[in-house]
Amino acid sequence: MVDPPRVAVLVGDRGEWQNVSIREHTITSRDALFDSDRLGPNGRFSYTFAGGGSFGDGTFRARLSADASARYRAVVAASASAPVHVEVVPARTLAVSAARGRRRQLVRVAVSPALPGGTVHLQRYLKERFGWWTIRRARLGRGSRATIGLQRGSKARVRVVLTQPDGETSVAVSQTVKLPG
Repeated sequence: MVDPPRVAVLVGDRGEWQNVSIREHTITSRDALFDSDRLGPNGRFSYTFAGGGSFGDGTFRARLSADASARYRAVVAASASAPVHVEVVPARTLAVSAARGRRRQLVRVAVSPALPGGTVHLQRYLKERFGWWTIRRARLGRGSRATIGLQRGSKARVRVVLTQPDGETSVAVSQTVKLPG
């Protein structure tokens, strides 16, 4: 078994952890020198190292501003992490409107900046399923627009999600729109 990566700290250095999960976690040293109690999402804990020892498993998190897709790795002294591919995509906005057509309800979507051929998912919140569920999909046309038709009668709230080519990873989510019924 290979030991996890390690980070050297000096006596007096302060370490800081942030919970980036949606679940609660704790930060606890193996020798019970420190314990964060329960940290909720985005919770933070810091500790100033007063003496020598071995703490944690060496994992870390870093923020970076990437303006191009590339492979990145973290470097500390003579050690480096395995490369991680970061895909940089432009921020996109969705303009969504709902209208009553002659025979159907229509949801119109426009994406900016343009993404012809992109996939949008019309979603409805279903209480019995505890979340948003796709009820229709559509491809964006040359003008980066799509119109999705629905049966008349529903006054539900819907939203539109733009996904990456995999059809699952969301790129942008619209505000909710009430169908006219």
